[in-house]
Amino acid sequence: MKNILIVAYFYPPLGGAGVQRTLKFAKFLKKFGYNVFVLTVNNEKGTIKDESLKLESTDGIKVFRAMQKENFIVNFILNRKVTDVKVEKNENKKDITKKTSDNTFKSKINKKVKKHLLNIYRNMYIPDDKISWKKDAISVGINIIKDEKIDIIYSTSAPYTGHLIAYELKQKSNLQWIADFRDQWVANPFVNYSAYAKIKNEKMEKMVIEKADAVVSVSKPIIDDFVYRYKDQVIDKFKVITNGYDEEDFADFNMNLVAKKYIITHNGTLYGKRSPKNFLIAVDRLIIKRKIKQDELTIRFVGQIGKDAQEDIRFFVAKYDNIIEFISYLPHKESLKKLEETSATLLIIEAGVGSDGIYTGKLFEYIRSGRDIIGIVPTGVAKDLILSTNTGFCCHPEKVDEIEDVIYKSYSSWKGTKKKSDINWKKVSEYSRENLTRDLIGVIEGL
Repeated sequence: MKNILIVAYFYPPLGGAGVQRTLKFAKFLKKFGYNVFVLTVNNEKGTIKDESLKLESTDGIKVFRAMQKENFIVNFILNRKVTDVKVEKNENKKDITKKTSDNTFKSKINKKVKKHLLNIYRNMYIPDDKISWKKDAISVGINIIKDEKIDIIYSTSAPYTGHLIAYELKQKSNLQWIADFRDQWVANPFVNYSAYAKIKNEKMEKMVIEKADAVVSVSKPIIDDFVYRYKDQVIDKFKVITNGYDEEDFADFNMNLVAKKYIITHNGTLYGKRSPKNFLIAVDRLIIKRKIKQDELTIRFVGQIGKDAQEDIRFFVAKYDNIIEFISYLPHKESLKKLEETSATLLIIEAGVGSDGIYTGKLFEYIRSGRDIIGIVPTGVAKDLILSTNTGFCCHPEKVDEIEDVIYKSYSSWKGTKKKSDINWKKVSEYSRENLTRDLIGVIEGL
């Protein structure tokens, strides 16, 4: 069976959403008989760790680590870690719709300063701030290829430095190479490149796309964009393999557990434009209208919360200080236990260019959990997945009336006044990590 080298910056003990895709591909490739070798970073400081994944990530898998220089400037600029959101109780409890629309002068200044620093950062570190990992990773990778008799290289991004490492390894070994994109690169609508940085990144992306023997991504819109921009490339080299869930992670999951309270859980990071503001306004309206009882409701945020999202949540907490729960980052399996305890899961994807191609990794565990999904999402792949699996309700992120209606539908289902939807479990099973690894093997064997 073939020996495969996986080049991935995010790999256990690093945690977070970026780890799961690589970890599960490595796990199931090994299960299907491949010899798997992983080239990753040497335990970077200041990054989320999940020690619970250590055994799974090394079980029959040989892991090599390359050194990276620590970047204190980048850590300072990009640090979004929040373990708690502290607020002062608002005795007047004014209308939250008005309160959430306010932005302090200090907040505006901080945003402008951060934006300026980000522009400097993106010009200094191209393609990303992990570039200092490249030199040692190439050296380590060459030795792995020679010593372990590697047959194929697989690299994944972000960070895009991983593809540059794989490119150099391909150049030196002439091995077949699969480049996997969890996010867009140059066309990423959520990154504002300077003219200089964009030109440099365009050159790098073109180099990677043209040299890779296969290009894989998590959603069709991302692949469609590559096909459109690289018309000289053979269309068959581009493949879609979505994210998914691991059935083994749900072995002890109690599907029949019904929470005594109506608990809405958001699992994962909230940052940037991904704001809970309109969701909280809708909840506030439902409480004011007495359609939802305040003492029956818990809203749980599990994971890191960015500064902007903090501001949106702060005003709600000031009015309803007994509804919101904050739980900082949890190991992956512990976060799934929080889903087991919940009544509904919350998915927020902001509207805008490029949003149609965003799934987010947690969505696939949401659909497997059997809990209602409150999908505050624009038209696109996330909405299509929720509707095709019949796992929840969707509404537009900018339409508060729609959000209010969807929350009430889910609440009514929990109360028993509305029949719970029949989930399309056959469709859900298509997104198991094991099945998706079979798709990846199809790409490997087709090279």
